[in-house]
Amino acid sequence: MLKAIIFDMYGVILKDPDGGLMPYINGFFPSLGIRDIYEPWHQMGKFEITTAEFWRRVGFIDDPAKSELDYLNTIEMEEGFAEAAERLKSSYRLALLSNDVSQWSRFVREKYALDQHFDAVLISADVGLNKPDVRIYKMMLERLNLKGEECLFVDDRPKNLLGAREAGMLAVMFERGLGQFDGKHVSSFAELADWVELGMPL
Repeated sequence: MLKAIIFDMYGVILKDPDGGLMPYINGFFPSLGIRDIYEPWHQMGKFEITTAEFWRRVGFIDDPAKSELDYLNTIEMEEGFAEAAERLKSSYRLALLSNDVSQWSRFVREKYALDQHFDAVLISADVGLNKPDVRIYKMMLERLNLKGEECLFVDDRPKNLLGAREAGMLAVMFERGLGQFDGKHVSSFAELADWVELGMPL
């Protein structure tokens, strides 16, 4: 019996502009590659460098705090989440499981008052684990005190959905064109809520 729905944040609840951080930075510094950006990003996520040092390393030397704020303010909320959350939370517990930097996650969650919708929030940088590592899904199950089969995980990336399945969860793909997934796909929160309320028919 389904008891909880666990959401990813970027690419699901939030629009991540132009596919994420790299296109944003490449708009200013087009010669930077994946390694140039995501090596320091991973270091930041593990608290090896500060967020200010991250922005300096990728080229925003003059005012890294302003650069960070400018980037975070480009991120918008996806239409329909709040309405679907209100529908679903009368029958199910809701949770958030996101790969993110702690400081960035707090900023965006506060900006959109997201935590009010959730019974549990788990951010990768806060625990030193990233999806699709099965341990972070199991950590969420422990926080909810539920079994995998009692939880539905919603993400836009196939590898993260497969990680949820490994932890015993049900999984549904929020379609963003990011790859193939052999399970249920939805393209909006209204479609997700309708499907859940109908008993998740195949």
